[in-house]
Amino acid sequence: MTKIGFDFGTTNSTISFLLENSDGTYSLESFKIDAVEEAIDYIPSVIAYSANGSQQIGKIAKRNLNNRNIEAYENFKLDLGDNFDKVYEGKTKNKTPTQVTMDYINNLLRVYISNMSVSSLEEIVMTVPTAWYGKPEILNNIEYIYIELGYSNCVLKSEPEAAAAFFCHCYEEGKAKAYDGDILVIDYGGGTLDVV
Repeated sequence: MTKIGFDFGTTNSTISFLLENSDGTYSLESFKIDAVEEAIDYIPSVIAYSANGSQQIGKIAKRNLNNRNIEAYENFKLDLGDNFDKVYEGKTKNKTPTQVTMDYINNLLRVYISNMSVSSLEEIVMTVPTAWYGKPEILNNIEYIYIELGYSNCVLKSEPEAAAAFFCHCYEEGKAKAYDGDILVIDYGGGTLDVV
């Protein structure tokens, strides 16, 4: 079993986890989904559906954004706000932001579980924009997605809260002492801006 942090971004997403080192200490690592020669610490928040029903996420899906034979979605996180149950309009697009997000998360977690050879996920901490905390229907929808996928162990945290926790983690690692001060977080994301 394992615990992961999932930063679901408008443009890119990241899964982080603690890796136990041989000396008993832990290091914070990012999951790399793409081929080793192209591996980077983030995964494009893009999903593509082929005519045969197969689904691709990440860089491969991003390459197909302009392919007329493939139904591809990007920036769907933005539509999880007030439009999470509204069907996309277009020649081939016939899904809702909720369906697209569910498929993206499902594919990403399946690849993580397979590549990391873990039996299950003990806990998923997912970051969400602070603005969503004023709209319980959006948070309920995110929880619904995870429950439908079989993950009832998801905890939602605000993006600035997660950023502050990461800062404190890095500070403690670098200075060998806990941070004792105030923090101003400016989260300038692809679709939202949070200042806390």
